[in-house]
Amino acid sequence: MTAHDHQEEYNVIKDIYFHEPILMNFIVGSVTPYSNKEPNFNVIYLDPETMLPLDYENYVFDIDRAN
Repeated sequence: MTAHDHQEEYNVIKDIYFHEPILMNFIVGSVTPYSNKEPNFNVIYLDPETMLPLDYENYVFDIDRAN
């Protein structure tokens, strides 16, 4: 699935023969304030050898508080 989105979501891709999960897409939010959602971004920490995710942080901007 490829799209343009402004909210966090994920989807799981399954093998077409055995229907086993083989991949997960993590769609992150947006730094654009859209549809009354606060801008945000993620930092994902990867294992340098396997490039598998170890942890992630989600940062959200509070526009009302900032102004």
